[in-house]
Order: sequence, then C-alpha cells, then structure tokens
Amino acid sequence: HLGRTPPSLTPLFRRADIVRMAQAVGPYTIQMLEAFPADGKRYEILDGVLIVTPAPIPSHQILQAALGEQLLPYVRANAVGRVLFGPADVIFDEHTLLEPDLLVALGEGARGLRSWRDLPDPALVVEILSPSSARYDRGLKRERYLQRVAEYWIVDLESRLIERWRAGDERPSIHRQRLEWQPAPNIPPLVVDVAALFAELPEPE
Repeated sequence: HLGRTPPSLTPLFRRADIVRMAQAVGPYTIQMLEAFPADGKRYEILDGVLIVTPAPIPSHQILQAALGEQLLPYVRANAVGRVLFGPADVIFDEHTLLEPDLLVALGEGARGLRSWRDLPDPALVVEILSPSSARYDRGLKRERYLQRVAEYWIVDLESRLIERWRAGDERPSIHRQRLEWQPAPNIPPLVVDVAALFAELPEPE
C-alpha cells in the first residue's frame, strides 16, 4: 500500500538503535518512501529493505556540526562544490536510497542542485555511528556507497576516530589525530583536525 505508515518503534529500542523492518508489503521503493511522514526519523531503503533510525543523540549532532565547520570553509574557499548535511538523499536505484549524515559533492551540478536525483557522485560521504548502526554502516551501506562515492568516512563516537574507506580498499585507514583530504588534484589538501572534533564532545560517563 503506497501510503502505508510503517509501525512505530517500541520502547525496547534505544534512540540510537536502528531497526530492520519486516517486509510485509514487499520490497520498498523510493515512491513508497516519499509517502512516509516527516516525523524526525530517518527512513532509508537498501535493496528494498526499509531501515528506520530514530532521532540522533546530542553527541551525534555535535560531531556532525564540528566536522561541517571544518569542511565548509575549505569547500567554499576553493569553490569546488557544496557541503550538504543530512537528511540528504543518495539514490542508487528505485530500491536503494541512503541518507548519510554529511556529504560533499563537486562541480557545477552540486552548486546548482535542485533535485536529489540530480546529485553528482559525491566526493565524500560521512556516517556517524550509533551503537547498533555499525553493522549496516560498516557492511552493506559501505559497499553501496563505494559504488558511487570517492571516499567514505565512518566516525566512531565511542573509539573517537575516523575510519577512511576508498574504492578498492580491503581495510580502512584509521585516523585519531589528523586526516588529509584532497578532493581535486589542483587544490591543496584540507587537514582535518580529528582530535579537535572529538574535543567538542562531553566527557564519557
């Protein structure tokens, strides 16, 4: 049913949890996804499977903003494209639509973007882990992203590090202090202060 609203999350799931929904209506499509309510949850589909993530925890949002504050001035100063914060749709086909926490797209197509269907292949996609999203973010989502994305960063809040993946990598490079990112050969690299990102977060209990 096109307009069917998926069942709400039960109290058994923490706010950081991710839920793989039952396929009661068959494979989900982008058209079906567009009929869901704007209720603060993240709705994604991966090979027709609906994935629902509740609203993020504060540390997730603090880290997302801190990383954006390092990327935005660099992208603007070099006029290479646009930094976009989630929810932002990365569409692979009618049965796979993912919403990263942050992405960078390059070129005129990114600067004049009017529809997510016109999004150029991103130069960078970032996902910030929650406790039970790790299996998706490090597994199936990573495989899908690297079909379209030059680089995929997984930000691990608990370990306070960034895993950097590029197409063809068998394992990520691990960054705890700094990370150099150069999206185009004709501009100088950005040095991301990884340690400063995590310094923005409250101390763990």
